[in-house]
Amino acid sequence: MQFVRNQLRAVGVSLVIMSQPGSVTSAALADNKFDLTAGASFHADPDILRQAYSPEIRSAASGNRVVDREIIDWLQRGAREPDGPTRAAYYHKVQRKILDKTYAIPVYVLPYNIAFTKRVEGVSLDAHGFPEFHAARFVS
Repeated sequence: MQFVRNQLRAVGVSLVIMSQPGSVTSAALADNKFDLTAGASFHADPDILRQAYSPEIRSAASGNRVVDREIIDWLQRGAREPDGPTRAAYYHKVQRKILDKTYAIPVYVLPYNIAFTKRVEGVSLDAHGFPEFHAARFVS
């Protein structure tokens, strides 16, 4: 969030970051008493967008209040579409509109390093990019 604050400051916007206990944050979200909220969400499948942009699915505790019928329609079509390229096209349209309308501002990619000796084999990454160690082993 410091990164975002510094970038906003460079264009003349002051961002005040208020870290609060979960109960305070939940109450502010429920009462619509906030200007901007931040969160993290990741998933290997773009259908995760329905949790944020489909009002009938998203959590009441979400800070997202967007109701965009076109996005809702594209998300429903994408969720039902069996053809990979056609499905991807629906989600591309959703992502493009989210950015064009500034419904969300993507600002963070989780970086992390994995280090181990050359004698370790079998470490892999799951669909989210997290390391999986269940097949890891030392070799002589």
